[in-house]
Amino acid sequence: MKKPKPINPDELDGKLCRIGKTWYPIHELKLTDNMSVFIIMYHGIPHEIDIPPNVDKNGGNEHD
Repeated sequence: MKKPKPINPDELDGKLCRIGKTWYPIHELKLTDNMSVFIIMYHGIPHEIDIPPNVDKNGGNEHD
């Protein structure tokens, strides 16, 4: 089974990401202590999402 290609979310909000008009919860899969992949269930299929490097993975963007 081939792996679905990563999805680039339109918007990230801490533990949620928006694709189109729908928000999906993000599930973190820890591969090693300092490497994780982020998965969402998109139409019932797990997809890896591309998290832009400037996004704080612990919640929200860096612009207060």
